[in-house]
Amino acid sequence: MWRLLEAVFRAAKGFPHDPRITEAEAESSVGGAEQAVMVALNAIGRWWAATYLKPQCLGLGAHVANAGYVVQALPGEGLGSLLCQHSLEAFPRLGSDPCSSNLV
Repeated sequence: MWRLLEAVFRAAKGFPHDPRITEAEAESSVGGAEQAVMVALNAIGRWWAATYLKPQCLGLGAHVANAGYVVQALPGEGLGSLLCQHSLEAFPRLGSDPCSSNLV
């Protein structure tokens, strides 16, 4: 997954990580035990997209959902939309609510 994420992290766009993040730091950040990581492969088995789903907070805030996406496909193919739709369907199975807000 590092090949897919590295360019995004280095560009410092879309994720709040330090652009100098190492592969080990990225793996720890994106692949923690409290989250689900999913990938999409293209027809020849190369990484095409990845998403993580996790609680926004731990403890009493764990019901609020958070997700991140990286897509390495041609614009307009709809892969990003499919990942978002999948997240909305997967969040309840993981114990989070994509419609919750942490605003009081």
